[in-house]
Amino acid sequence: MKQVYFYGACLVFLAMLMPAFVHADDNLDNLNAAYKAALERKELDRAADYICQAAKLDPGKYEKKCAGVQKAIAKELPQFDKLFLDGRTKFEKKDYVGGIRDLQKISFGPHHDEAQQLIQQATNLLNHLSQPADTGMQKLKQVQAAYESGDFPTASTVAASITDANILPYIKQIVTNIQIYNESMQEGDAYMQQGQYAAAKQKYSFALVIKNNGPGNPADKLQRITALLAAAEKPQVAESDSKSKTTPDPGTQGINNNGKPAAKSVDNLVRIKEFLAKAQEDEAKGNTAAAISAYDQVLALDPQQQTAVAGKLRLMGATQKDSQDLEDALIKGVRSYGQSNFEEARADISLYLKQGGTKKGAAYFYLGASFMADAFLSDKNDYDKLQRNAVLNFRLAKGEHFKPAEKYVSPKILAVWNQTSF
Repeated sequence: MKQVYFYGACLVFLAMLMPAFVHADDNLDNLNAAYKAALERKELDRAADYICQAAKLDPGKYEKKCAGVQKAIAKELPQFDKLFLDGRTKFEKKDYVGGIRDLQKISFGPHHDEAQQLIQQATNLLNHLSQPADTGMQKLKQVQAAYESGDFPTASTVAASITDANILPYIKQIVTNIQIYNESMQEGDAYMQQGQYAAAKQKYSFALVIKNNGPGNPADKLQRITALLAAAEKPQVAESDSKSKTTPDPGTQGINNNGKPAAKSVDNLVRIKEFLAKAQEDEAKGNTAAAISAYDQVLALDPQQQTAVAGKLRLMGATQKDSQDLEDALIKGVRSYGQSNFEEARADISLYLKQGGTKKGAAYFYLGASFMADAFLSDKNDYDKLQRNAVLNFRLAKGEHFKPAEKYVSPKILAVWNQTSF
């Protein structure tokens, strides 16, 4: 009888434990399913929460997965930090498309929520910009169509009217190509007037590579140069017929009797290789002027040499970009001055002057104005030093014959400017 009671009690106890075991298995299955779903969404932080909870219930089965996800999180977070900084910077510069591209990659972590907010803001701004009232995209299409048809004046005029920061990156290369093309044509025309046909030929050839239907008819000018050079090399009438007969056929020049390249052609190939190596070495060192010069020497030997054409275009485009970046520093400095951020204004304007900015008069004036504005807000101890710096820069600005737009200048600062003698 006692045994019956004992077995009965065991059965009751097991029946009580059974739901707990079943519940634990169900819980593990649910956690594992949630873990897999989070992985598919690339939400590694949530995936780690789920699988590490499962690891506490069944370490043998899930502990390695928990450690693996935590390791992946540690690897991803620094990358997300950088993506967030890059994306926020692009957003602040109104490059909303670029900002969204970076911020969308942040799938978890401390910056995730803020990144989503910025994405929403950027999307709203882009939707606003793309409304019919905005003509940015229409203007971009006009620029592209004009450039492709060789109508550079129209392309340049329309491009200059575009202010949308999201459109500007798409026209930058077109504007750069037009500027380099125009410079090459102007230099070619100047060489033509001086009778330097070989140099003119190089410039026109370079322009033709940039755009074969651009203004100024570089192809026609190249034909004229070819005719002029051929006329200059034509044998004199006084030369004997026998000598004339020895003149090589144009189609076989550079080829000797054995059908091999003549020594001059081989020599040119060697020189081209040397100049290309020098250009690439100078470019790697950041010596832009020397690199462009070396590429020019290659193009003098072979105007169609693609590596030299691409290298020169790349460097000339970078040079113009550096120049624009420098102008942007001055604009940023003046804007900071207008917003009463005087230290930032001085930092940007000083950088502009240090790196060789050409609008020195304006730079010195606003540098002086920032010192003077700071002086008016400072105590007696700092006033004299700030005023001296202001007057010094005002003198330098007057030395550049700069005249400020008085209606945009504070009367107090204008009074100090007017009292400053050069």
